[in-house]
Amino acid sequence: MNEFEAAIKTLPRNGWDVLESSINTNLPVSSWKNCFSRLVDILPKPEWTERVLSFLRQSVLSHVDADIEAQFCDVGFLEALDTIDIAALSVTSRSTLVDLLGIFHASSVFAHAPLVLDLLHISSGSETEILCSLISSIYFDNPFFESGDINKRFCKVFRKCNSVVAQEAIISSVLRMREGKIMDSGGKDILSLALEEFDHSRCVKPAVEFFKNAVFGPVRNRYYIAEVTAQHGLVRTLTHNLDLIRWQTCDLLRNVCMAGEGSLRCKTAIARAGVLPLLVTLLEDDENTVKLHASYALWNTSSCPTGANIMVRDNLFRRVLTIYDNLTFDFSINGDSLKSKLVGVLCCVAFHCSDAECEVLRRANLQSYLHPLVSSTNPLHQPVNSALGLARLVGHEENNPLLDANTSIFNLFISCFESARRGAAFHGAMFTEELLMPSIARLSVSDSNKELLISTGCFEVACKNFKVGKDVVVDEGLARLLANMSFKYNLRHDFSFGCVSIVTDIKEKSPSKQARADAQVALFQLDLREQQKEQQQLVRKLMANTHILLSCASSHLPLANKIQNGLEFHGQKCMIPELSSSSFSLMAETVERACVVIAFVSKAYKQASECRSLSEYAIALAKPIIVLRVDEQYKPDGWVKDVEDRATLSLQQGEEEDNVEQLCKDIEQKVLSLVHDRDILPNSKEQIAKVVKQQVQDGKDQELIAISNIIEAQHLPMQAHLLLAEVVKAIDLAERDILASVFTTCDALEKRMETITSQVLSLEQSKWHKSSTSLN
Repeated sequence: MNEFEAAIKTLPRNGWDVLESSINTNLPVSSWKNCFSRLVDILPKPEWTERVLSFLRQSVLSHVDADIEAQFCDVGFLEALDTIDIAALSVTSRSTLVDLLGIFHASSVFAHAPLVLDLLHISSGSETEILCSLISSIYFDNPFFESGDINKRFCKVFRKCNSVVAQEAIISSVLRMREGKIMDSGGKDILSLALEEFDHSRCVKPAVEFFKNAVFGPVRNRYYIAEVTAQHGLVRTLTHNLDLIRWQTCDLLRNVCMAGEGSLRCKTAIARAGVLPLLVTLLEDDENTVKLHASYALWNTSSCPTGANIMVRDNLFRRVLTIYDNLTFDFSINGDSLKSKLVGVLCCVAFHCSDAECEVLRRANLQSYLHPLVSSTNPLHQPVNSALGLARLVGHEENNPLLDANTSIFNLFISCFESARRGAAFHGAMFTEELLMPSIARLSVSDSNKELLISTGCFEVACKNFKVGKDVVVDEGLARLLANMSFKYNLRHDFSFGCVSIVTDIKEKSPSKQARADAQVALFQLDLREQQKEQQQLVRKLMANTHILLSCASSHLPLANKIQNGLEFHGQKCMIPELSSSSFSLMAETVERACVVIAFVSKAYKQASECRSLSEYAIALAKPIIVLRVDEQYKPDGWVKDVEDRATLSLQQGEEEDNVEQLCKDIEQKVLSLVHDRDILPNSKEQIAKVVKQQVQDGKDQELIAISNIIEAQHLPMQAHLLLAEVVKAIDLAERDILASVFTTCDALEKRMETITSQVLSLEQSKWHKSSTSLN
């Protein structure tokens, strides 16, 4: 045994001087292998770790031509490193360890990524670049980086890394992976972090380009970019000092928010990330190329309710209008009209924003910008999008001059609808029924537009070739259209293209609850026009208990509940129908039993088909109506104006908010004056008969005209009027002579009422309605 071999056996207490003096000697490989094996055994002992690392580094430097990597791997050097406390090492020892790792091929260090990460976390200077280079070599397809915990650690050290060379090396290694592998592993987090933390274009540009392409992969890629990357990274790159990165970021946002699966979720997340003000700023101040790309991005990101509302609430649309006013359609950037894209932005904002924000757009007179574009044949003017925006802004208004003077919007919708159903482009763009049908439904709210929808053929085109369940939005739009049209027309007899079968299919087969509810409205209106209630059922309902009926849109339910509580506190029975969840037979019964109807008139009230159906049925039954005007911006028009004209009391908006208690007292007094006697509110046969008997006993004339005078003189609810009218008609001349004797006792009266009622029930339907009409 030579001196070197003997020294190895005395380690670690002795033998170091012999080993160090032998470094530059020509010892056999087997001797060095034995030496390395012994040192690896000693390495995990904290008191000897630094001494071992120092000697190994000297050995490596002296044997650069030997296969040191193989020898270190054979003796388990890397595995031993996993057992030492790296944080406890001195700076010199950490530097020594980094140098030792540098001799290994990436495949050797592949399984020891956590060790390299730990070193990288506490290293600095040139050590960082060595370790990042090593990381970039081992990252590719390393299963360790599929672990969420490992990637969190990697992101921490990556954030700490100040070397552009190291950053670029790591990004480059990530991008060598397959796209799907990057998005399924922590690679996407590294690239997002690069956008969020780093400024150098060599790090940022490749990451932006990767995400631009990743958008076209699985939908989860879009969700990640919209909900993670955009929150910080893309907001930052929109203000990058390199214009190429700014417009590429705009393209990325445009792609993330394009139509397709998950688009609404992505658009909402992008809008909430705060990119819309940045895009508008780019439109105002940046270079022309960036402006064009920003306009596309803003068009897509604002085409959702959240984005549209932000555009209005933050007055971003006004800044867009200012830019729009200073442009012409002929101004071209790379062959594309910037003003044309701004038309798309403004139309999307109008189409998607809420009612409150839409009112802001009306006050800004956006409709005057869009109306001239509707009749244009120039695709740059975006006529279809302008029509969609215009329908949202003024489609509900009665006799709006913008629509009465020019029916181009209806003809435009016809042509666009036909192209959409063929799957063909129209004016250079693809439109869908999902986009068009809600706009036609909005136009049908106005009674003045209903005639235009029919005369231009727009209503027929919307109904033809419809397939229920194909698209929920289309179901809801067509159901609302049919419900609105049913208020003015008989769907069975006024049209020849199967409206009734369509609305029946929607009611029975549509997956949309709202579509089914609107279909019920249309069918209920059809029943009112075609069918008449059997007299027995109606008479019994008219004699049932009554209540005060509160009719309002869902947005005013809180106020209705307050008034209901106030009236019921004073002993008045109230009812607020839950129309969205109730059958319309129940709604009919609710109206028929009402002694008074209180209508909460607003713009939302007019647009609610259920409220219109209820109100018109109440008018048909000649119910007393009290109008509460709860929307100071809304001037009643159309059918709502008819309701107000028939009202017996109208209260202005503001009173209900200031003093609900006083309002309830005013309503109660008016109700009592209408029904005259609170005892008559529940209309039983006995109570109605009591009134007649009292009149007879007071010596009133018993002839037919006298009985009619009784009806006119008594302040009875409509139910009593109708019943007594039929009673009078049922009494023949011979019976009038004995009327007084019949009414001498309540028992005889009850018996007589039953006889008369049976005669009432035998009357023909036409007589019943003739009587009702004359009384009304």
